[in-house]
Parts: sequence; structure tokens; C-alpha cells
Amino acid sequence: AVAKELLLELISTVACLRQFDQAEVLCRRLVEIDPLALDNIIKANEMVEEQRIAAGDQGQTLNWDEVCDFLSTEEFNAFYSAMEHVRYAPDENIVLQGDLRQQLFFINKGRVKIFCRDPHGNDILMRTAGPGDVFGLDSFFKESVWTVNAASVGTVDAFVLPREALLKCQDDFPALESKLQVFCQQLVEQEAVEIMAIDRRGTERLSFSDRLAIAVLDDQGKETGTVLQGEKGDVSIGGISTTVRLSHKRTVRLLLGRKVLVRLLGGVPVSQLISGKSGFVVAIYAQPQSGGESAPYVYYKVHIQFDHPLQEADMEAVAAACN
Repeated sequence: AVAKELLLELISTVACLRQFDQAEVLCRRLVEIDPLALDNIIKANEMVEEQRIAAGDQGQTLNWDEVCDFLSTEEFNAFYSAMEHVRYAPDENIVLQGDLRQQLFFINKGRVKIFCRDPHGNDILMRTAGPGDVFGLDSFFKESVWTVNAASVGTVDAFVLPREALLKCQDDFPALESKLQVFCQQLVEQEAVEIMAIDRRGTERLSFSDRLAIAVLDDQGKETGTVLQGEKGDVSIGGISTTVRLSHKRTVRLLLGRKVLVRLLGGVPVSQLISGKSGFVVAIYAQPQSGGESAPYVYYKVHIQFDHPLQEADMEAVAAACN
């Protein structure tokens, strides 16, 4: 435990010095020491990512040109001036289900997971928002409480528009709110179409008995070195699920919304068709266990939605192999 803490401190120091190649080497060393220390491994990779963002090596950012097309120059200036520029640390709560906060969030850098909690306490991912996305429309325009939770996945840079700040602009720009609502609604509707195109988990599911490796990826799509081992599960056109063993409940929340790469470890045709598929962890359910609260590990059913669904022909081949 002491060695891991010292290594984390060293990774933080090296990342702050912008020595990112060396920091990645140390992250891999952390995996070698204890590949099951998921909390520490994810924390280390997020520290490196946070310093990359601070150094300006952050990749995709919010494009304001689309907003400008909807607003006049004066309206845009008033809108932009009314916003607050904020940064969220990795895995920080942004809003909680039940909050009464009339704020509109525009993501500039990073990703946000938007999720709800079912009656059994399981977190279910609704969607993942990234640069250029907006969320918070219902509470902002309809004055309702938040019906979902939102938390950062890694470091997030965002612009937040408070409702009261927009209202102060109404006298000078009476059409600003309605224009902004139309713009945001179009963004959400486009995203809904894209989600519908791949949200096919509800279709036929086929069981498999192969072991499954789930590699956790960073925001650049590179493997972090964290690999979970799954046993058996089921696959459909839109995604796959398997049972994994975790030692800390906090790990469950860290995994939700994470980008992952799936590899089946068996030698049957199912493995060849599914291995290398990437996607997001959309739900994690605790499984019944015999050891009760004192058990050192808890088994969870992890559900992954593919970035790109399987082809019908591939699914037919999977069905033939499973039979």
C-alpha cells in the first residue's frame, strides 16, 4: 500500500512537470504492481489527463460557431458574458437527482456521465456528454427538479448559464431565451437520433460461456492498463454483459460511463466476431452473494453498449456458434 501511494505521488509530480511520457510509464508500473487496484489506476490516469488539459493538450473543445449562427452578435455577447467558466475534478458530482438548480451546462472539454438511480440503488447510465454537448434543459426551461445525476468522467471544463443571469438579459434581448431553447433542443434531438441508431440492447440476447477481458480506456481511446476479467454473459446487436468481481463499491461508480474495449478470450467464432469492440459501461448491477457484507469481493453484472452495433450477419454467426 505504501509503495502504491508513493508511486501515485511520483506520477502526480511528473505529470505536473509535463513529462507525460514518463508519467504513462509510471502508470503502467502501477498496473504491474497491483492490476486490481482500480481506484489507484484510474486516479493516476486522471491526474495525467488533468495536467494534459492544463497544458493545453486537451483535444476537442466546444465550437461556438453553431451558437453564433442562432444569435445576433449582440445576443451572443450578452449570452457569453452571462455564463460562468467552471472546472470539475475527476468523478466530481455536478448535480444530484432532486436538486432544484436552474442552470444550463455547455461542455467545453472532457466528458460528463448523466445517470439515474433505480430503486435498488444501482446507477444506470443515461448518456455520456462531451465537448459541444449541452445538458440541463428541463430544469432550466421548464423549472423542474433534476431527475438525473451528472458527474465528471475525468477533468471537465464547462460553461454554466444560471437562469437568473439569462433573465437579466431579457429586457435588452427579449428573443434570446427562445432562440437559445431552440438551439439546445436541436442539439438534444440530434443526439437522440444518434443514440437510437445504436441503442439495440433490447433485441435478442445470446448467452456465451467464454471469459471476457474488459480494458478500460482513457479519453484518447488508449488502454490505461486496467483490465477486468468477466465470466460468461450475453451479447446482443447493441452490446454485451458479463459478471466481474470487484473489491470496492467506489470502483462501481468509477466504471460507470467509462470507455472500454472488449476482448473474448475463448477460441470459438464468437470471440473473433466480438473481440475489439469498443463501447461504454452503461449499467452495473450487484449480484446476490453468499458471504454477505463481510465478503471481500462483490460480483457485479456489467453492461456495455457498443459504439457501433453488430451487423445482422455477424449476429446470426454468433447465434450459430452459441448453439
